[in-house]
Amino acid sequence: MKIGLISDIHGNLEALQSVLQAFERYEPDLLVCLGDIVGYGADPNACVDLCFERSDILVRGNHDDAVASELFRVSMNAMALEAARWTLEQLTDVNLQRLAMLPMIAEHDHLLFVHASPNCPDHWSYMHGWDDTGRQFDAFTQRVCCIGHSHIPGIQSPGSELSVGENWIALARDDRYIINVGSVGQPRDGNTRACAACFDTETWNVNILRVPYDITAAADKIRRAGLPEYLAQRLNRGR
Repeated sequence: MKIGLISDIHGNLEALQSVLQAFERYEPDLLVCLGDIVGYGADPNACVDLCFERSDILVRGNHDDAVASELFRVSMNAMALEAARWTLEQLTDVNLQRLAMLPMIAEHDHLLFVHASPNCPDHWSYMHGWDDTGRQFDAFTQRVCCIGHSHIPGIQSPGSELSVGENWIALARDDRYIINVGSVGQPRDGNTRACAACFDTETWNVNILRVPYDITAAADKIRRAGLPEYLAQRLNRGR
């Protein structure tokens, strides 16, 4: 089975459409959305509609949680807070209900899906490097945990970090892994292309996809919506 993995779309319709089109080449049997469908970008309703139409499994991200619960956390920076409040004003009642119904965590066979971290899914903790990631393996029993949240793709086992390129990466069947699938709508690893992943459960190979999209169109929409200018500029920086 091939599983398509997307996360952190953040209202970027151009990036989402490009990634879904790229997935047609891999013909995934299952599409999993790891949360943060909304926030920052200018097309929250279109992105919610498309994610719910195309995804087989979805979990909740912190930006989804913020607008669905109207609980704007003090930990959100000023731009994230402004975008969350703007997003809440734009979302239809149906899409607000959809986000409110999203679970924090989901499973499929030997895979676990969560937006941020398996030990405390609703604390929205970031995992940066081995010190943050290593302790997480005790929090789940599945062979593989797929996450997003940091907007930076990566693959780690209990003993090492794998080099992530743009080709298929062979995983060891007798090992366990945490796979960060990066961000569709707002990459932060210096690469401006949309990021997603495909996991083949037959071969135990993972492909981190980088997909070009119309950044100018997405950024112009952010400006026209009156959202902070930095949210438009960062798309051209990949930061």
